[in-house]
Amino acid sequence: MNEFLNKMVLFLMMSLLFSWNVNAQKWHSIPTKVINVYELIGDTSKTQNDSIEAFEMSDFVRFKDYKLYLKSIKKDSSKAFYVSQLPDSSILRDEREYRKYLKDKRYDDHPVVGVSWENAMNYCKWKTIEDNSSKEFDFIYRLPKWLEWFAASKYLERQGIANDLDYKYSDWVMENYFVNMFWNAPNLTILFPNEADMQPPYPWVMQKIVVGNSFLFQRKSKTFFLRTFYSNQGYRHIAFRLVKKHVDASNEKSLENRVIEFWNSK
Repeated sequence: MNEFLNKMVLFLMMSLLFSWNVNAQKWHSIPTKVINVYELIGDTSKTQNDSIEAFEMSDFVRFKDYKLYLKSIKKDSSKAFYVSQLPDSSILRDEREYRKYLKDKRYDDHPVVGVSWENAMNYCKWKTIEDNSSKEFDFIYRLPKWLEWFAASKYLERQGIANDLDYKYSDWVMENYFVNMFWNAPNLTILFPNEADMQPPYPWVMQKIVVGNSFLFQRKSKTFFLRTFYSNQGYRHIAFRLVKKHVDASNEKSLENRVIEFWNSK
């Protein structure tokens, strides 16, 4: 009888472990790539090769992942901050349907939508703190750079690796977008606004780049196309994914250290 119980316990433990592995966040390792920026916009007369360092990138952050963040801040933060981190209610026209969306487990394995760029970055900060063993970060999670997104898309497609890039939802990426310089690729820059930048007449600092297809925007070609949306709003067709990168403490100007500085300034 005891042997039977032991086998049953072992079976249940293995089942739970298998279930956890199936439900774990899916990650892709992307090797160092060189991308010709102008090739992405269909300009074959110019060359600007950008080297993209190796990185890890996740599939879309699912609602179940984001709910863990919400549960954590609900316990440790103010009610006002908790409410501010919820998916934007504008993603559904009916308030009852929106409330149902927040609670219904049917959406747990779907990409979380309605999350603003700012809230996605808050999630990155929370998960970075959760997954590092000390306050001195060995690595951080952040949103992808737009070239990382395209590098990953190109690599995964060529390798025949299943992924959810260019799927039903577009992606938030790191960069701001200077609207009057749309087709000038070198002017797509990463910029964390300071207080002065946030005042009129500088509204562009609030506009963040979105890449990839969605149910609202479809292109058969994966050539360069970017759109911009306000960073403090969530949208029903925009989700987000994570990049995991090692922090080089000796390089203060690295993007990872700038992200940490940005988090600390908030």
